Amino acid sequence: MCFIPESSNGQTTGGKWEILANAPPAPTLQRHDDITFVDNGIGWLVNTTGHIYKTVDHGENWEQQKHDPSLTFRSTAFFDDQVGYVGLVNSEPFVLYETVDGGLNWTNISATIGGPIVQGLCGMQAVSDSMMVGVGAFWGAPRFLLSTDRGDTWTSKDLSSHAATLVDVHFFDEQTGIATGGDGSAFDGIAVILMTVDGGSSWDVVHRTTRAAGVDGEWGWKITVPSDSVVYASVEYNGNETAEAKILKSVDRGHTWAPIFVTGSVDFAGLQGIGFLTEELGWVGGRGTTSVTTDGGQSWSQVAPYHPTANPAGELDPRLNRMYILSDSVGYAVGSFAYTFVPSEPVAVEPHAPAPKEFSIEQNYPNPLRTNTTIAFTLHRPLDVHIRVYGPTGRLVRTLMNRTTTPPGRYELSWDSRDQSGRNVASGLYFYTADIGDSIEMKKMILIR
Repeated sequence: MCFIPESSNGQTTGGKWEILANAPPAPTLQRHDDITFVDNGIGWLVNTTGHIYKTVDHGENWEQQKHDPSLTFRSTAFFDDQVGYVGLVNSEPFVLYETVDGGLNWTNISATIGGPIVQGLCGMQAVSDSMMVGVGAFWGAPRFLLSTDRGDTWTSKDLSSHAATLVDVHFFDEQTGIATGGDGSAFDGIAVILMTVDGGSSWDVVHRTTRAAGVDGEWGWKITVPSDSVVYASVEYNGNETAEAKILKSVDRGHTWAPIFVTGSVDFAGLQGIGFLTEELGWVGGRGTTSVTTDGGQSWSQVAPYHPTANPAGELDPRLNRMYILSDSVGYAVGSFAYTFVPSEPVAVEPHAPAPKEFSIEQNYPNPLRTNTTIAFTLHRPLDVHIRVYGPTGRLVRTLMNRTTTPPGRYELSWDSRDQSGRNVASGLYFYTADIGDSIEMKKMILIR
């Protein structure tokens, strides 16, 4: 078991993240995207492969309520154990589903949303018994979604004057709230934090990040709020794989923010899932490395990741996306699997060294390219390999490699600037992703014809 190391004040805080053994694992090479609970131990988890699952016993057992592989469920929030909502991405015009009977039936209510077209919902929150909010999307126009009458009516607001992408939202009360996102087109720009003090009628940018050298773009991802004044947000980035990961912290309810660098966490795509049980104790991960702090981010250590066969005693997995915190001792998390936090007797241990890197992928050459380019990568052990090229809007252009249990070694792939149908693609910015083992890395390239 991996326990929390001794904190800076000399006290030890015990506990660990344990897998919910009966929760469904995410489909191969995918993950669960969101999880939520109501007070009596009833909860739901969703994913972009079209699954909705429900538990009535704090996650001990789960029932599949819906599966439609054409629907990409990304976010969820419930008023109570009967009335709840699930947001979708990349499925327009299907962006919002509703249940009024605890999930027995789900209805697409996207067409009832008033205001600018919503293209996706990445984050949602039930603020009170009558108010629910949502934001999106990472792939899509930045919108704020609001209901003040318990879901009877919904309106959207265009926030494109403040951001280009929106990922998560949190309201402290019915008037004051924050949202995370970025000001770039998907994989460039900087991360931004938006704030409203009038229930979402107007918003202001209260923080803009500064990128490290070699980082092509970054954006705010998930939010965690351990107290009424302290807030943390994770930052994902695209570019320099030697750049230290960072999060953002506010100690004044989201009005001002400062970056905190996560010592020991260096990964190509930054961070996603984040959760703090208290102002001092928290975890952040999601792109291969999970780190823990017991002093509010002043120092960090890495935890050994969970794997059902390679490391069943580990904590959390490399695809961590959402950590849902209910109190200073109760929390849930989802990635490739679902987890719950289990308090335990304090035990001090040495920080665990990060796992060795399993693969490396090189920048394509030439770049910019005119017709052909080479993408090279190296495997350090047998792994599943999936190399794909995407356009600037996130549309899949070409799958270059899709192979299970690939032997170790160096590989070179060639892309001839054509799509899956053999057609030449237009000049512009493209991205290629290496979905290898339990990690995803991404680089950009420019095509000039």
